Amino acid sequence: MGDDTGSEATLAGTYYPPVQDEEFNWSAGSRGNTSHYFGQIINPTIKKIEVEIQRNFFEDALIISSGKAHFFFAKVDGELVMPANIRGFSENGELIYSTIKPTKKID
Repeated sequence: MGDDTGSEATLAGTYYPPVQDEEFNWSAGSRGNTSHYFGQIINPTIKKIEVEIQRNFFEDALIISSGKAHFFFAKVDGELVMPANIRGFSENGELIYSTIKPTKKID
């Protein structure tokens, strides 16, 4: 990632090769008022990734394929939201995985 002066630096990193019993691995970082969320999709049934950038407001991540490997990337104007809620969906829209588990209402 480069800045206005032409200097380049690593934003953040993830582990490679990924742990195979996870749905995806991810990392996030920010510079100024721009945040980046990225990672590798491990579960091949995940076809869509959403990143929660504000409470209950999600943005679709770009999916990048390289051979059999699939990655996601979202560049967001605004502060880094942590804990990050990143959700993976199947082709038909079924939620497969979320980094933040939904809370169950107790009666």
